[in-house]
Amino acid sequence: MPDYLPLKGADLNLDYANLRRLQATLVRYHAYFPDDLVQPYESGPVTRYGEHLAKTFFPATDGLAIREDIVRLFRAFLVMAPRLHQLKARLDWHEGHILTWIRRTANRNACRWHLEEKKLERQHEPERFKANLRLAGFKDDPFNLDVIDLFKRYYTAPGRKGNLANRLFDPVMFLSFPLQGHSVRIGNLVFRAEKEPFEGSQNIREGALIGGVHLHYRIITLKGKTVGRIDITIPQEKISGIKTTISRVIGRKGDPVDKVREIERIVGQFVQDARFAKSAYFQINDLADWLRQKLKPLVSPSYKKAAAIPDQLRDNWKVRAEESDIFWVNHSNFFWDSNHVEERVYRHFFSPYQLGS
Repeated sequence: MPDYLPLKGADLNLDYANLRRLQATLVRYHAYFPDDLVQPYESGPVTRYGEHLAKTFFPATDGLAIREDIVRLFRAFLVMAPRLHQLKARLDWHEGHILTWIRRTANRNACRWHLEEKKLERQHEPERFKANLRLAGFKDDPFNLDVIDLFKRYYTAPGRKGNLANRLFDPVMFLSFPLQGHSVRIGNLVFRAEKEPFEGSQNIREGALIGGVHLHYRIITLKGKTVGRIDITIPQEKISGIKTTISRVIGRKGDPVDKVREIERIVGQFVQDARFAKSAYFQINDLADWLRQKLKPLVSPSYKKAAAIPDQLRDNWKVRAEESDIFWVNHSNFFWDSNHVEERVYRHFFSPYQLGS
């Protein structure tokens, strides 16, 4: 195994370049034996990039005892990732890729109209994890001891630390889970699309709730041509939910400034969750109009910030929706080419916020 040691005083760019070269070597292995992983796991580039990820996604842990374990989780993730991706973990996929996958299956060519989203139950079983590790090709026992310890501590744990551990360990725990028909699995979520109805399926031509958005396939005439289109909208339950939450914030006692800050946070999270709802223009407009009326009691001559929230909702959703269009469903392994992905994109493949965490 080549040992890529960075120069003294290496910066993030150099650490990233050495890390990607190391992963491009690891991806060529279909099984790892003693010292194949423990040496990269303890190397400078992996340790420093693990610390970089901890600072990015867990900034509040700086100076806390748990910070060391967070870095250990990231280090393990970085050296296991090339093999996990070979096992179809799809580390680079998020909700946008799932919707693109659905577009490619639920259309007049493929005719896979019947969809299902299923959540698999996670089981905290160290012995099964230990056996599956070796079955998956991880046979570096010194490395495995540390990984099993992390599994025992954090798999299925609440909060972001648990989300990170789930992303790392799900591909191993669900290694032998049989996928039926035309399916993909991301973390503990399984998405299936078939031409014929099956138990638990939803017909997208009648409307289906998948990935937190409402999908409806319909035939339209566009520039004189008959085409099929999938409308992606926000479920009405989510609209009702945010209205209830904001009404509760406005109605309680307290400083109006604190209320506005809380509503800004709620609206910001709603925009983030609704960014893939490409057909929600009228829903967003209606919600903005409702907000404008609802926030009037919080607007004063000396504090007008509340009046800007409805426009921020419209503008920010439009920007995010335009960014979240059709994503390339990549079936290749990006670890083979160390120059394929920019660092600012790559770091999010290890995010505790990704789909299926």
